[in-house]
Amino acid sequence: MNTTAQAISESLEYSTESLADTMQVLFDKAHPSGTNGKLYLKLILEEFEEWAEEASDCPEDFKELCDLIWVCIMYAIEHKYPLELGMKALAEEFMSKMVDDNGNLCPTYRADGKLLKGAHFKKADFRKLLGVAS
Repeated sequence: MNTTAQAISESLEYSTESLADTMQVLFDKAHPSGTNGKLYLKLILEEFEEWAEEASDCPEDFKELCDLIWVCIMYAIEHKYPLELGMKALAEEFMSKMVDDNGNLCPTYRADGKLLKGAHFKKADFRKLLGVAS
């Protein structure tokens, strides 16, 4: 292993950073001059197709799912999206489908099991997360 690769490998092995911080470091190392803004969109489409071709509940399915998640996270980094804030906002939005204002569980499901937006649904404001005027 060359010195640069060894240094990256060792820094990841002993990293106390979050996964998001680690992926940002890897993005910066892989793309020191940035990207054209479309690279990871193309890779998401490629990885989605690879994942969709795999049988469910097997190691290859899991591996391809991880690849898809990886390129989605890299897309967020490429576009400087605050992914952790977005995921927290989405979790709150998801919870509002299941819990009323008093903390009571009140989920409603479609026939296939999809959790539906109920009377207490509160849409996350992603414009606010990105600092875009309403």
